[in-house]
Amino acid sequence: MKLYIQEEQLVNQFSSMMKFEIGANHYKGNMVEWSPDAFELISETSYHLALLHRALLAVEQGGSYAARHEVDEYSADVANLMAKICLTFGSLKLHPVGHDLSSNKQVSDS
Repeated sequence: MKLYIQEEQLVNQFSSMMKFEIGANHYKGNMVEWSPDAFELISETSYHLALLHRALLAVEQGGSYAARHEVDEYSADVANLMAKICLTFGSLKLHPVGHDLSSNKQVSDS
């Protein structure tokens, strides 16, 4: 799969934000071990999307740096929930965490 350099940089930067948010929410427990049902995931996603929508509108209306930071935070939270949905209800459920799905090889811890 070929990505433009800017796309690769965007994905790397955004995945760093996702990791940061998982770390910031560490007190809630291990996200991978969390066992929500579909209704809980829909509720969590709706809640975080509402926060994201509010932040987007604040930026659109000339919002501050804080509003832009909220866009980053809530976007990463929503993306983490999407990853959890894939892990719980999508094809990631069929593959153990730590495997590269594109090559079916174990990913190193480094």
